[in-house]
Amino acid sequence: MCEKSWRDYLYLSNENLEKYCSIEAFRVPGPGGQKKNVTNSAVRIKLKNNKEIEAIASESRSQHQNKLKAIKRLRLAIAVKLRSDVASTALDDLQKNNYLLINPKNSMFPITTAILFDLLESKAWDHQRLARDFNIRINPLIRTLKKDRTVWRALTEEKSKTNLRHSGNS
Repeated sequence: MCEKSWRDYLYLSNENLEKYCSIEAFRVPGPGGQKKNVTNSAVRIKLKNNKEIEAIASESRSQHQNKLKAIKRLRLAIAVKLRSDVASTALDDLQKNNYLLINPKNSMFPITTAILFDLLESKAWDHQRLARDFNIRINPLIRTLKKDRTVWRALTEEKSKTNLRHSGNS
């Protein structure tokens, strides 16, 4: 079975994405107030064909709210961990999504992140080279990547694998 890309998952509705996932409810250990430890309100979601991609949510006492948060986190995990071939329309897609203004609350944020990561991978994770080759300003690109801590951490890990210095201001 070949490795799937982010394109196989991120365009799906939550209901269709759940078909590719295993979902587990569990109790959160430790203190937390009334009902926190007596109900299975925390949710863990894993991709069935890629066990290392998972998301957990346990902030709410509501299992339903935690499930929605976990799905949102799973989408971002898919965006930063699964790669796809760089489409010829990638830059157009970024501009159409207005990636400079998009924020993590926007439903298009994981797709935009995935496109940026595909483009960065094609440039050996060098954001300066990406900006130069596609005539994008560097500072807005960095600000976009820094909007979510998970995205910035994943970029830092990828850059460290290629021994590139990670610069936040360049």
